[in-house]
Amino acid sequence: MKIAIIGGGPSGFMAAVSAKENHPEWDITIFEKAKPLSKLLMSGGGRCNITNAEFDFKELAANYPRGEKFLYSVFSRFGVGDLFEFFNKYGIELYIQEDKRVFPTSDKASDIKDVLIGIAIGKGIKIKNHTEVFSVVKNEKFLVNDSMSFDKIILATGGANKFGYKIAKSFGHGVSDLAPCLCGFVLESPFTALAGVSISDVLVKAQGYELKKDLIFTHKGLSGPVIFDLSSYLAFANLPFELELNFTGLDFEEQDKAMIDLLSSHPKKNISNLLCECVPSSVAEELLKRAGISQDKKAFEVNSSERKKITEFLTSLKVNVIAKDTAMVTAGGINLDELDKNLQSKLVEGLYFCGEILNIDGLCGGYNLQACFSTGYVVGNSL
Repeated sequence: MKIAIIGGGPSGFMAAVSAKENHPEWDITIFEKAKPLSKLLMSGGGRCNITNAEFDFKELAANYPRGEKFLYSVFSRFGVGDLFEFFNKYGIELYIQEDKRVFPTSDKASDIKDVLIGIAIGKGIKIKNHTEVFSVVKNEKFLVNDSMSFDKIILATGGANKFGYKIAKSFGHGVSDLAPCLCGFVLESPFTALAGVSISDVLVKAQGYELKKDLIFTHKGLSGPVIFDLSSYLAFANLPFELELNFTGLDFEEQDKAMIDLLSSHPKKNISNLLCECVPSSVAEELLKRAGISQDKKAFEVNSSERKKITEFLTSLKVNVIAKDTAMVTAGGINLDELDKNLQSKLVEGLYFCGEILNIDGLCGGYNLQACFSTGYVVGNSL
């Protein structure tokens, strides 16, 4: 049996390894147009956020804005616990952070890349780097680049590679709309002076969604886990749109009462110093600047109109999103209703799909890599 895997990312490698574990005699080739597993090196800031410690497959699947129900079957066959076992078997230990994100104990994405490549080479899987596939057709067998014949094809080209979708369409498959997600937002009026500042547990509201996680200011706008997750839910929202930021988690009335108590308790303190009890000092200064209030103003000098303006900025600061920043994931992809439970095409026998090319994407926190490994395993194990 000759198998071609188009795409040398996590899902492609897992498909190759799981297939080879079951059938050591098979001839398996991975085609990668650049360097294998290069995108993996960017995961988790170079530490490789490999998965999330949610071991119940239904609870795990709930973190995917697209593909949740389809993933029940996939995760029931290869879930988070299985991924732990897989890497432990090959000498990679993983650890769980307090926020349930999972990393290799070395905190090096390169270790995950190296072990996957090492496993593949050790099992006799052929890896063709810098080899672009420009055509895939099928007669009795699949023909790759008009010259190489294979019994089965696995498309694992990722979400940003248009060629994978082109192949799928040539075989009659539908591809849903595509959009960038797990990305930062570009604001109409960015907080440039706050670039790099982070705040924990910011409540962000937009178009019916409410999320509370850490937020980071950038030169262009906003980033951080809460923004990444919101970008997934709003992947197909029309631009521009409005965000509402709540830095304290209190509603207006609660925060206003707290402000009254704070101002009256420290009447001779500068308002900027008092606001540091609610937000970082740099954020306090920026909010006061936008509210048109001097940061040197004493608490007893702040009138009710100014106090309410400060309260409004703390609990419901409105900003306009005009564009998306660099995306880590693509929302949309191969229509899942055209695939069977093993991710084989219902239209073309022997054609399989795994990874980000599918209309599956997860929130920030290791979910997308887990989906890649799980779908890759299911494909490789079911060939």
